[in-house]
Parts: sequence; C-alpha cells; structure tokens
Amino acid sequence: MLTKENEIKVFILYLINYAGCGLAYDDIFNLAQETGATGYFDFSEVFAKLAQENNVRENDELYFITERGRTIAENLAHLVPTILKNKCAASAARLLELKKLGADFYSKIEPENGGYRFICGIKNKNSEIFNISLLVKEESAADNMQKIFNERPDYIYRAVLAMMTGDPAFILRD
Repeated sequence: MLTKENEIKVFILYLINYAGCGLAYDDIFNLAQETGATGYFDFSEVFAKLAQENNVRENDELYFITERGRTIAENLAHLVPTILKNKCAASAARLLELKKLGADFYSKIEPENGGYRFICGIKNKNSEIFNISLLVKEESAADNMQKIFNERPDYIYRAVLAMMTGDPAFILRD
C-alpha cells in the first residue's frame, strides 16, 4: 500500500493514463482499491488535489488525464511498483472490456421477509447480460456482497460463468 502523497498521485495518474479513456470517479477509485495501492481517505484527498492541480479534468462525470498529468505519469511511471502496474493492467483491462461492450453495473439491497435481498447485475443498452438476486438473513452479509460486487463486477460475472458452465477457465480470462 502506498503511503506518501506523491506516490499515490503518480499511481492514480498512471492508472488513468493506462486506461486511455475517461473513467468515472467510482471506476478510478475501485481500480485503485482493487490493486491495494491506497485507502479511501488517502485516495479521496489525493484525487481532489490532482483535479486542483489540473492533472485530471472532469467532463460529463468522466475524468480524463490532462497533458500535464500525462507528462507526470509517463516520466514517473518507474516509481510505481511493478506489482501495482501488473494489477492495474489486469484490473483496467477487465473493466474496459465490459465498458467497451456498453455495460453498466448495478447493485442494491432491499429489506425482505425479515432478511435482506441483494440484487446485482450487468446490462448494456440492448439487454440484461447478468442478474443475481440473493436473500440473506444478515444486513452485514448483504453489505459485504454489495461491496465485493461493486469492486469486481467483472470477476463475479466470470466466476458465476465458471461455476455454471463447469469451466474454471472463465475466471482466468481477461
């Protein structure tokens, strides 16, 4: 986990630059969390500074790296640990593949019959690609399911495909 502000800045810029397209704040945060590079508060604070310093800019709820940010990312990429670069590449590739298909992820929790129904899915403009609904007794279990799905919807989708088809290779595909 990165602890110094400048390390976190370089990592976030590296991540956005690697993606090569605009990303929603939640996508950037989830990718950073997935790699284990930074915690919520450090990420939020540093990201705000990147925007103030004109290293990233927002347009229609998507964030793009600026030329200034790209220069920093490219010149200081060697400071990002290789393990984080590899995790970043794998995570971004999975997310971008589903985004390229026009996929949107959703999840919600609803009280039901003394328990909690967790509902999650992936849809594109034409159809529902994936949908799961589970009833659990504990709200904390539903909260945990939602957290995990929101962090890795692509992985959950592939894991369910692997289980339902009996083909574990689905999990490993990028």
